[in-house]
Amino acid sequence: MCWRGSISDIDHAGTVTSCEYGWEGVDIAEELSLRLGYGIHVGFGAAAMAAQALLSAPLSDEDLGSMLYFYAREVVNHAWIVNGAVYRPHSGATTAAFHDLARGSGLKHDGLHPLSGQATVTAAQKAGIKVHSYRDLVQIASTNATARKLVDARNKLLVDAITLILDIVDPAALVLAGEAFVISSRRCAIDRSVSPVG
Repeated sequence: MCWRGSISDIDHAGTVTSCEYGWEGVDIAEELSLRLGYGIHVGFGAAAMAAQALLSAPLSDEDLGSMLYFYAREVVNHAWIVNGAVYRPHSGATTAAFHDLARGSGLKHDGLHPLSGQATVTAAQKAGIKVHSYRDLVQIASTNATARKLVDARNKLLVDAITLILDIVDPAALVLAGEAFVISSRRCAIDRSVSPVG
């Protein structure tokens, strides 16, 4: 089913539905494999970004064993890389743990990932701040105490989520990717001995 404004959707089986191209359940990997003459694999979300990042710029010549790739912009997701292979979560659904972390933060809204930039923008709009993007909110945070409080709340939630994952799984490396980790001039420290890469 095509939704207004959506470009494409890749389902768990790797088939693509696109209103723009008029595709319904097209096996794009099979089509590309036939035309290019070698196997193509289709991925989506953070797992696809992690795989691309690792292929284009390996972190090390040696196998690090395990890595957490954590992406945060409007989409907030993560992928595990174990012995060079990217693990793709079975369902891809937002975990209840993110919503539990956000409880009481003011960033929890129906239909939005509580750690997303849009959740923070929505909270700012409810507080009377006229912003349209997370980038706008960060820019006014230096002079607006409420904006600063909301940006800091999101940063703290991201740090809490990452720290929890690191404590449970203990990967050899951590890659932080996405606008959330570079847009704000204030940094939240991750109290962890794992060295961040990226």
